[in-house]
Amino acid sequence: MVRKKSIADRRSIRTTFKLSKDSIDGLKELAEEYGITFKELFETIFSNNLEPLFDYLPDDLINSLAQIDQKELSVRKTFVISKYSHNLLNRFKNKHKLSRNVLLEYLFSSYKADRSLKKEDLKKRHKQALKRVSKIISFIEKELKGLDGVLDYSDDHDAPIFDILNDVVLELILYLRTLIENKLKYGTTIDLPIRIINSMSDLYERG
Repeated sequence: MVRKKSIADRRSIRTTFKLSKDSIDGLKELAEEYGITFKELFETIFSNNLEPLFDYLPDDLINSLAQIDQKELSVRKTFVISKYSHNLLNRFKNKHKLSRNVLLEYLFSSYKADRSLKKEDLKKRHKQALKRVSKIISFIEKELKGLDGVLDYSDDHDAPIFDILNDVVLELILYLRTLIENKLKYGTTIDLPIRIINSMSDLYERG
């Protein structure tokens, strides 16, 4: 029963919940990481994880909700959320006779767990990519040394071959290795620097 949101749905409402400290801390981390408000974060989680379940609750979800100890939900926190999120939560609570606090605790903890699994999977893929990129670098460096006996670097027709391989191809792959390493260590973004994009554009224009 996913429906399109109206302008009225996006109006802000202040409401208070009682959650575990872990969930509240996790919400803060998610909002800061994505650079969004709690209002936007609630909408994202509710749209993806709550609204599709409105008409039917699977047995495993009912069991998971029943295992949440409400005594652990001891931290009161007021959030600014959208009218859409507020109404959906209340409708869900009334239809399935569930505590809003328990429902939110489950949604946030499961969302965090699922996100953690995805991050671990991404980290594993990037580690594998780093190994292969390092092998490519070793291969190119070896082949560049082999060009010493093939090319005459004083010849205007030979020099560009080495220059392109060394100054563009190898530099790009070396930079890619650094980007992957920084992603694994610090979680930074992987993208091409302007200087390399410009050098590649210059080559295309000359070609």
